[in-house]
Amino acid sequence: MLLSLIENGKTESGQVRQAENVEWFPPLYGLPLISLTAILFATASLVTALSAEEGYRGSCTLPATYSSSRPDPSGTPTEVAVGLYVVDINKIDDAAQMFFADFRLELRWRDHRLSKENSAGSRAGCKYKLGEIWNPGVRILNGPNLKKQFEDVVEVTEDGTVKYVQRFIGQFSSHLDLKDFPLDSQTLFFTMLAPREVLFIVDPATTGQRDRFTMAEWSIDVGTAIVDSFYLAAQNISLSRVDYRLQVKRHTGYYLWKILVPLCLIVVMSWAVFWINPTELAAQVGVSTASVLTLFAFQFSFGFVLPKVSYLTRLDFFVLGSTILVFLALAESVFTSALAGKGKHSLAIRIDRWSRFSFAVVLIIILVVSFLR
Repeated sequence: MLLSLIENGKTESGQVRQAENVEWFPPLYGLPLISLTAILFATASLVTALSAEEGYRGSCTLPATYSSSRPDPSGTPTEVAVGLYVVDINKIDDAAQMFFADFRLELRWRDHRLSKENSAGSRAGCKYKLGEIWNPGVRILNGPNLKKQFEDVVEVTEDGTVKYVQRFIGQFSSHLDLKDFPLDSQTLFFTMLAPREVLFIVDPATTGQRDRFTMAEWSIDVGTAIVDSFYLAAQNISLSRVDYRLQVKRHTGYYLWKILVPLCLIVVMSWAVFWINPTELAAQVGVSTASVLTLFAFQFSFGFVLPKVSYLTRLDFFVLGSTILVFLALAESVFTSALAGKGKHSLAIRIDRWSRFSFAVVLIIILVVSFLR
């Protein structure tokens, strides 16, 4: 059209209109306005989509009629699926009857009051503090001072299933029977209690343990979860109980090479007096005294690794028997020296020869009784 006006040559005033005032693009001040319009349109679309999704999910606000009472009717226990996964056991303290563990606990139960059918929309993905809704009130009996690694929150699914996940680290008390030490096997317990209105169900999918733990002294078998009851005599009530039990067996290599073998060598060293002439009392007493002092020093050095219990363990029995043998060797050397001094040299020699065999037999008997019975 511009070309036709130019070709016609003139306007009503008789002059040619110049084309330099004709613009093909909007002015620069129009760009921010267009951008703002696009942003507002995108925001409106996003708000519309979020509103539609919120209308489907519903609000995470608890219903006004919700109460912290148990969701199931009176007389019907609430089923709680429990999963316990042992992450690590890094120490077993024999003397304190304790073990230190790291484990993950997962609890699941259904609260129909939070389901989509019984509330305004779905609460899938909503999270609440543990104290805001009803929970089974699970307590760990033998771990009173554990450290929690996560916040105490629960997550709700569309059908009203509530899931609670927590990770605990700390020490647990456990009765250890150490009579067979160091050939002993022990059972470690993780014991959880809840009111009797709760029915524990073990979830095998979330229950188990790692293949390896950081402890080098023990080997650990696959654990088992057992549902039971716990009678509280002080209040005359019965509580729901679930135990996760781990069978552990002590490795004996350390005690064999660090205690048993050196101790046997000290005992055998004390028998050197049986080959010394009974008339040489000073030499016999010197060897026996050195053996006794070496034995006491050695017992002091490994005393810290022995469990401090009031009864005799297998290792205690062997240490006691070995100590008696060393002192008997000292007594035998003094006795034979006394015989030689009285002119009974041949009898003293026969006693020394008999002692060489009899003391070895007694040591073998002590070993068998201590560790093979």
